[in-house]
This record gives sequence, C-alpha cells and structure tokens, in this order.
Amino acid sequence: MPVPFIMRIVSTLILQAALAAAILAQPAPQVNSVVSAASYWNPIMKNSLLAAGSLVVIFGTNLGPAALTQASAFPIPTTLAGTSVAIIGAPQGATQAYMIYTSANQVAVILPSNLALQATRGVADYTIAVSYNGIRSNPYTIQQREQHMATKHKVVTQAEWLKARTRLLGFYSHVDAEVRERAERAGFDLVVPRSRMAREGAALVAALAGS
Repeated sequence: MPVPFIMRIVSTLILQAALAAAILAQPAPQVNSVVSAASYWNPIMKNSLLAAGSLVVIFGTNLGPAALTQASAFPIPTTLAGTSVAIIGAPQGATQAYMIYTSANQVAVILPSNLALQATRGVADYTIAVSYNGIRSNPYTIQQREQHMATKHKVVTQAEWLKARTRLLGFYSHVDAEVRERAERAGFDLVVPRSRMAREGAALVAALAGS
C-alpha cells in the first residue's frame, strides 16, 4: 500500500477522533422555559398559552452557537446552525419546529400549525427537546389540558384562542367608510364612528371585555 495513501487514512482517523472528542466535550443543551413570543408570559401563570402555529421562545443554556444566527431565506428551516427543536408525540408532519433564530441561551421557533389537529383527537401532551450538534436537551412538556404548572403549557386550538384573545375596538371618521371596512376585514371585534367612541367609549370597552 503506498505510503501517501496510508497517511491519508491516518489523517482521516485523527480528524474523526478529534471531532468525536469535541462533541463529547460539548455540554448538553438545557431547556429552562418556553414562552409565547407575543407576551413572554410567565409560564407559571394560568393563561400562559402556546398556540399551534405560533412563535415561541425557548430559554436555556448551550442551545446553539455563541453568536446569534437567524434564518435568512424561505422555506424556513427545521435545522439552523446545528440547532433543531423536536416535538415528541406530535402527529406525523409536525415533529419539527421551524427555526427563526438560535443562540447559546435563546432560540425562537414556530410551532407546527397542525399540533392542534392531534389535540382534537384527545392526545394532549407534547414534549419539546432542543438538539445542538447532535446532542439532545432535557425534555420539556407542553400540554393542551388545563394544568398550570411551571413546566406545563397549553396548546390551544384556533377557536380557543379566539375566545381567550384580546378584543379589538376601533373607530373611524363617519365619512371614511373604507377605514371601517379595512378594520373589519383585519379582525377588529367592533368598529364605531369616532363620535360614538367619544360618547360611549367606556361602555363599549366594558361590553367587549365581557363578551
């Protein structure tokens, strides 16, 4: 066997051994909390909901590279800079979250929109696990049932979210019907003329809050 060929084999084995040693030396990711990116609501609070298809932020240690790395193109990847987020117990096609950015202590992902489909079949528990360079974190549970614990969240359906969400009240100039129509199409619960808002604003807010 030619000597240069032997040297190439030896060099390859040394490189593989060095990579294996580096991976073994890497501390495992640790997930400490998962919150909605819309509210950063404390996970121990009753209404800290994580909706299917929503943007969530994962906090912990050793979750990704030291420098923050963002997804820069479509389609949004499920692996970014060595970081991926698995959803264990999810239905087929929803087992990976979509990566928005990753860093050592914070990761943002979009939960698959069809998580709620599984919940309607009575399967309520999902486990999030972050992997970085092939090393998986501790499991972190999110739930669909009403259990409000520090490590448990609720995955809600669109109907539940619509019921629990903030109500939107808008007003417009009585001569500007286009503004009213645009607000209604955008999902405002109630759009009234500015004159009515001035007269009945408090009552309108109270009525929406109780609906």
